[in-house]
Amino acid sequence: MTTPAPDSGSAPQQPPTAPVLGAPAPATEQRPDRTARPEQQAEEATDGRGTVLGQQSADAASGARTAAQATADPLAAAAPQAPPHPPTFTETPQAGKIYSAGTLPRDGKEPPAPKARPFSPLHIGAHVVNDTAVAEIRPTAARSGLVLGIDQQRQPVTVRLFRPEPTRVVLVGGLWATHLLILRALSVGARVAVFTSRPEVWQGFSQWATGDSRQVAVLPPTQYLTVPAGRRAPALLVYDEGPTGATQPLTPTGWQTRLTVLPELTSYGFATVQEADLVAVQRLTRSETDAAGSVIGLPAETTGLLPTLRDDMLALLGGDGAQYVWLCPTTVEQQRLGAARR
Repeated sequence: MTTPAPDSGSAPQQPPTAPVLGAPAPATEQRPDRTARPEQQAEEATDGRGTVLGQQSADAASGARTAAQATADPLAAAAPQAPPHPPTFTETPQAGKIYSAGTLPRDGKEPPAPKARPFSPLHIGAHVVNDTAVAEIRPTAARSGLVLGIDQQRQPVTVRLFRPEPTRVVLVGGLWATHLLILRALSVGARVAVFTSRPEVWQGFSQWATGDSRQVAVLPPTQYLTVPAGRRAPALLVYDEGPTGATQPLTPTGWQTRLTVLPELTSYGFATVQEADLVAVQRLTRSETDAAGSVIGLPAETTGLLPTLRDDMLALLGGDGAQYVWLCPTTVEQQRLGAARR
């Protein structure tokens, strides 16, 4: 088979140029298809009047196609195919419209979407557990209030220190536990006023506790002060006047809590303990334990444990016994207050 000689009248071909990053792909020159088509052969087999000169059988037509392929331009058959380009849409693509692969049909309508293959219901939403795992599921009880610490089961212990009704709390303990309760009251947005007969131990407390010297007011015991209180900003009125309790306490109102600090429990403080809604104690001596047992009506097993409390523990006392709380001071509280002490 001979290769046709190139046309001497055509312009010389330019050497290929290197591709440029980001430049559009060059248009591919469409070479004329020199392959004879069967319909063209059929037209050539007619005369000028449209009369068919001869009928070709199926074998003859097959032979004609074979001959046409044999006489085709070998360069056209051997030419490499152009690289694929993005499909050309018959209409301008619109935002938010999904087109299927390839081009749209010529009528401009989108092809029907393929039917979704349903998943087997046996494998969707199946979570199989055994009876032991189900038995361990427990609904959590709603907890609210100020977090004091944890109990023997390492569960959080909370108290409703601030309520819509006036609240009275007594703490039999030292300055460390008093400061800790005030810090936690401040953390829930409470306003604090301290009425004390020893202002020297409270000097600078507001500054190092909150960074603001006006956040905690330190006042003499007899000074009258109006402290606004509400659900979002309750008030804590602290009375630190010694074992006798508060001499002229303010009557708390809604969302106000009066905290009376007794460094030790004596007969002078019995009335304060009896009217309290909550009594919290640190470690007590034997005489203090006997006094608390008689005033509150504690069982013997409770009075026997109160002298054994650790420095970082509180006992919440009631007529039915005591709930023991580990205060678990945070890192910030330890830095502010130091080690726990009675």
